[in-house]
Amino acid sequence: MGILTSCREEGSNVDHDFIVVFTVKPGTRLPERGAVELSFKESEGLSKVTMQNIMEPDLEGNNVPTGLRLDVQVKASDIDHAIERARQIADGVTTFASFCSAVGLPVVRAELAYDITPGITDRDFLQFFHDLPVSVSRRTLDPNVMIELMHRVFGVADTEERKRLLRAVRWCRKGSMATEVFEKFIDYWTGLETLNPLLQAACKVASDPTRCPKCKHEWISTPTVSGVRTALSRLVHDGSNFYNEIRRLRVALFHGKSDLERLLPKARDLEASTREALVRSIFFVLGIPPSENFLQNAISTEVPPVLAQEATIHGSDPLNLGPPGDHPHIEVVEHGLQKGVPSEGRIAVTFETKFVARLGPGVTITCQALRLYGQETTLDKLETK
Repeated sequence: MGILTSCREEGSNVDHDFIVVFTVKPGTRLPERGAVELSFKESEGLSKVTMQNIMEPDLEGNNVPTGLRLDVQVKASDIDHAIERARQIADGVTTFASFCSAVGLPVVRAELAYDITPGITDRDFLQFFHDLPVSVSRRTLDPNVMIELMHRVFGVADTEERKRLLRAVRWCRKGSMATEVFEKFIDYWTGLETLNPLLQAACKVASDPTRCPKCKHEWISTPTVSGVRTALSRLVHDGSNFYNEIRRLRVALFHGKSDLERLLPKARDLEASTREALVRSIFFVLGIPPSENFLQNAISTEVPPVLAQEATIHGSDPLNLGPPGDHPHIEVVEHGLQKGVPSEGRIAVTFETKFVARLGPGVTITCQALRLYGQETTLDKLETK
């Protein structure tokens, strides 16, 4: 992935003003052509959000609302930090929009970002292209391995045990599909809890007892995840500490004991290893070791590779960088997959894309590197004309 070279002077720590544009599609809609303007006072300064309908024409030329667009204005040291900060704000607004409309809105999608600081002429610009067909089938499925695993799971004689294994596998798949790191972690943790009775049986442990402080009588007042705790201590490196970490994160998320922003780095650190713990636990119950193929990090097909164009916009008036009533942006004129060559462990894809910049009068653009975001993807060569 390329790193955008800032237009600002080296060593400058002064925050600039940025606009970051997000879309939510499909979405709910605002009344007619209305817009909602919000302001948030933060330590870095005042952040603003303008939310409005995305209108797209049908076959008869009638404009139909198909989602929401959120223009988020933030202060940040560079364009990447601006996108990250704006994403948190846009996601928060979308969460309330979803709650109030009773529509399950998808994760916000960054479309473009650019510098709107007054008094400068060279401005960082970054636009994402989500819908270009740059994705191909990922990894290789071994049918024999899949059939063998299915045979073992469906061959479990006890109906309740078999159902729990099937649910754990489904929770693993659901976590792999999720686009948000907290959702991934919770799905994997739920899979572990689903297996807890089976892990208790495999490890020969019971739920933790409750002890009367006076007579010292012990009894099981409520089921506990002692099976998960014991199994992870055997299956995962430094398993006892690992269990304590994911248990604390689970409690913080389920019981609202900490700010989500503070929990985000920990969730990112633990998400993949929690999936591995779930996979190892499934195979532990089945009585066989997992191969390395099962333990690799999951790729979410819900998050396909995304291209992004880095550029510098040259214009002095931050209010007139784009066409009248619009943001400066790049349109895709033509895009096509030229060649796809499968080889051992990878597929090399060659594609050609033609862009046209839409800018305000007197505004110019200098395109720089392309970025490619995605799991297990690399941008090996770039030719421009």
